[in-house]
Amino acid sequence: ALAATSKASTLALEPLRFDHSVLPWLPFISDTSELLASVRRKLCTMLDCWLPSKDNNDAIMALLAPWIELLRGKEQHKLATKVAERLNSMLEAEFSFSAQRQVVWPFKVLLKWHQIIPYRIWLLPVKRHVLQGFLDYLRLWLEDPDANYAEIADWYWQWKQMYPTAIFASSDIQNAFREALVYMAFALS
Repeated sequence: ALAATSKASTLALEPLRFDHSVLPWLPFISDTSELLASVRRKLCTMLDCWLPSKDNNDAIMALLAPWIELLRGKEQHKLATKVAERLNSMLEAEFSFSAQRQVVWPFKVLLKWHQIIPYRIWLLPVKRHVLQGFLDYLRLWLEDPDANYAEIADWYWQWKQMYPTAIFASSDIQNAFREALVYMAFALS
């Protein structure tokens, strides 16, 4: 049923792929600001109906990517912020840290979007839900008197390796992992 829903949502987005017919004509339009603002509003309305899930992200990413790249300033910010809001909602509903039964698909969906929306906007849900959740969970785990530090270290390294190198190079990501190392060192002392 989920595969059928995903396929149906992909097919429903196909008629919305108006980028192929509109984008080639943009160089011939003297003032595109009104047209692009209208496109952004339509895409934001469409995003209100989109629920990120394990399987239904590729079509929406393909639809939005050319427009996010084309839009600048306020219009790009508004559209990218709408995507980040939807990703926030997904993370709130589907993602929490658990060493025993970790569900990683929401994190993987989030990682895919880093190439499409501006990094500073993409980083907002990462900081709020992933990095802060990572540190909070680690802190609680380290406070457990029965904590197995070898398991904790392994969990830490697994999460560190899930980040692509380009993303992990970010000072925000590195700082969170350094903070985690400080927590672990403090717990061992």
